[in-house]
Amino acid sequence: MKKVKFIILLIVLFSIVAFVWSNQEPVSIKFFGKASPKTPFIFVLLATLILGAILASIIDLGRMTRLQIENRRQKKIVKRLEQELATIRKLSVEEVEREIREAEEIEKTEEPE
Repeated sequence: MKKVKFIILLIVLFSIVAFVWSNQEPVSIKFFGKASPKTPFIFVLLATLILGAILASIIDLGRMTRLQIENRRQKKIVKRLEQELATIRKLSVEEVEREIREAEEIEKTEEPE
């Protein structure tokens, strides 16, 4: 598997080198009607790549923040349930059975008919 990854990496690197080698002429970019000074194409390509990565990171920041908030909420739930389980483990079997019967009775009385 490592050999396959290495071969794919070599192919990608060779393709990049060939692309850069064949596109060395300077280019001018028009943006909002204004032309930039002529710069090598590879610099324009790298600048575009870097700008795209920065924009993607900014866009992804909101999703990551939501996931972190949800993760914190889930950790609080897990902690509460672990504490509840520890409390239940300390009870005797008779006390647990009594609690279950009481909870079932409450559920039966709350059910709409």
